[in-house]
Amino acid sequence: MNAHLKPDGDDFKTMLRCIGLVVVIHLVIMFTAFFDDGMRLCEDAFCSPQQTGSLKGEAVILLHGIGRNARSMGSLARYFEKAGYHTICVAYPSTSATIESIAREYIAPAVSQCRGFRHIHFITHSMGGIVARQYLQHNSLPQGSRMVMLSPPNSGADLVEALKQYEFFEKVGPGARQLGKDEYSIIPSLKPLKLEVGVITGDLSLNPIFSSMLPGPDDGMVTVDGARLPEMKDFLVVPTDHIFIKRDFDVIRQTAHFIEYGSFRREQQERFDRFAGIFAPASNS
Repeated sequence: MNAHLKPDGDDFKTMLRCIGLVVVIHLVIMFTAFFDDGMRLCEDAFCSPQQTGSLKGEAVILLHGIGRNARSMGSLARYFEKAGYHTICVAYPSTSATIESIAREYIAPAVSQCRGFRHIHFITHSMGGIVARQYLQHNSLPQGSRMVMLSPPNSGADLVEALKQYEFFEKVGPGARQLGKDEYSIIPSLKPLKLEVGVITGDLSLNPIFSSMLPGPDDGMVTVDGARLPEMKDFLVVPTDHIFIKRDFDVIRQTAHFIEYGSFRREQQERFDRFAGIFAPASNS
């Protein structure tokens, strides 16, 4: 009997090593990004394509998440450039400034640079979505402009609530503290948006440690329910994690579809659901 049990023990140890490796890789990517915050693709606050015109007469402003930089939105920017949009990736100090100051000092100048375009769209990742919401509290975009938010903590970040007790969390910056659910949070004060908004979030986590701190399905950082926005026009859940969602080609195409038409492609959601069903637990009935 012991001979039969030994392989199971070895398999279990192998599984733990694999999980540990995945966690280490994920954390290295995440925390390396925190020290990358000061990087810029350009000398100034913006990263714009070489061409100054736009075949579509529309502009797309891309906002990265906390601890990231303009480079992290490069896949989306390149896609929209090729589609004929004028694109700007805004680089902002996500780990050293408040959300209000970021919206005022970085987002407002980027939008001003795009005035004259028929539409000005926002594409945001994580904290960038809350920054955009803050900017839109006191400013407006041309009629017909849209926004796609990727993995935004629209209802307040449960992970912030779980981590704020630890000393290292202070190093993440004041903006991170504003993403929580306590008295420091900016989210309860944000009023509904007046433009069409689509939200895409993931339900695949590569970070079991963080996921163990979160209620319900999540992407390793933000829960599916926490990404929802009451006034959103469309909502999509995809099998990807928080960090890599902005590079997922299906997500990029869905983002482009919403910017163009104001909705996501439903057949794509059906394909995602079929994929997720493969890993769903078997029914007892």
